[in-house]
Amino acid sequence: MRKYSEFFFAGDGIVHFDKEYWVESKKDELSALKKFTGKIYCPMCKKAPLCIVNGYKLKYFKVTSLNMHKHDKNCIYRLDEANKEETKLFYSELDLDKDDFQNKLISCMNVMLKQMAGNSSDSEKANISWTQEGENAFVINTLKRGKKYLPHCNLYSIKSIEDFEDDNLYKIYYGKCKIYMTYYKDETTDFVKRYYLKILNDNNLNLICTLSMSDKVYKHLNISFSEEKQNAKSYLLCFSAKMKKMKRKYGYFLECSLEHSKMAIFKEIK
Repeated sequence: MRKYSEFFFAGDGIVHFDKEYWVESKKDELSALKKFTGKIYCPMCKKAPLCIVNGYKLKYFKVTSLNMHKHDKNCIYRLDEANKEETKLFYSELDLDKDDFQNKLISCMNVMLKQMAGNSSDSEKANISWTQEGENAFVINTLKRGKKYLPHCNLYSIKSIEDFEDDNLYKIYYGKCKIYMTYYKDETTDFVKRYYLKILNDNNLNLICTLSMSDKVYKHLNISFSEEKQNAKSYLLCFSAKMKKMKRKYGYFLECSLEHSKMAIFKEIK
């Protein structure tokens, strides 16, 4: 069963993150139900209605089997999500020097750029209104079961650290965030062993996750990120990595490793 981390709200014509509903529901459940019930749809095609599952432990959005046919004929959510084996096979066979994986990221980026070009207050949000061009960024051909879509996630829809489940799978992450950089140096050679991009909520500067990479990968990105949080700049970004929950002395945080410069794309918003 597919669970949606975003939804299109007919009340304002915007794609929202699932967290937005649950925050409102926690404040006033009846008011939230009255506001959203019957008015939320698939975030991709905006046609198939979503129903709200509000169990004691399980809380999510889904399209019932009776409404699956209401998806647009080209909507990727008519397809199945690639399973663990298919996702692992796709990334294990990926040849970044030959394959068009970065074109997938560029397609995702183009959708965000077109939305930003609207210059409206809504376009300044991190929400994304998808087009077929953007949807195709996630579609792959599997060996036995034809077309499926790759696991993907808006950075603002990542579960809280406490509820995050480490599935050890690559996902395409995307969104509009502020970023600054830190690094770790070898004390004897002064060589930078590791760079860390701190990806922040664009509105409140809370840390969403850390994207780490080698010196080689960082230099191939050819981007000069700020080294101070207060000077963090806004970027549209898409990258593919395995997100993990890490533990340090001061608590847990989310971190992933960028293995190749062609598995990420950034666009500064000025």
